[in-house]
Amino acid sequence: MNSKLKNIICAAIVAAACVAVYKGTLSNGFVYDDLQIVEHNPNISDPRNLPKLLTKEYFHVSGERTYRPLNTFSYMADSMLWKGSAAGFHRTNLLIHTLNCVLLYFLFSIMGGAGIGLFGALIFAVHPLGAEAVSPVSFREDLMALTAVAGGLLLYARLARNGMEGKKARPALTAAAIGAVFMLGLGSKE
Repeated sequence: MNSKLKNIICAAIVAAACVAVYKGTLSNGFVYDDLQIVEHNPNISDPRNLPKLLTKEYFHVSGERTYRPLNTFSYMADSMLWKGSAAGFHRTNLLIHTLNCVLLYFLFSIMGGAGIGLFGALIFAVHPLGAEAVSPVSFREDLMALTAVAGGLLLYARLARNGMEGKKARPALTAAAIGAVFMLGLGSKE
């Protein structure tokens, strides 16, 4: 079996494991901080508040005590897309967690091969410690920060693997992409 097909199959197995373990969250309502930050926060359903995410009015709009504009933006997008349905917000969390597990599969595969990548990503996908970040909507910042870290590490691994020379490397473009992912991470979690 060629390596591309093996990677596709392994990534699909990891994604299926995520969905199998966390599909039950889709029927959950809002809990804990979700109530203040999402369900009872009319500011996130008003698109006119979008520019305020980058001003001192952020804390009024977000309902949070920490500066996480990208995280709040994701709640605003969910509110508009899912019309306030808790199931929609949980779908987004499940999607981000699944993306993270697939990114980790590729990262672990670079470090130790497809078998190690699959094993490590599956453990991360189904480990009960992940439930705290995936189940409540308002803990999404942890999921989004991991997306940035794993994405940045994968970009760096690509740069390191291809070297700084040659046609495929494009070190300036890869470095810019790493910088952009870093900024996304900062906007997700302080």
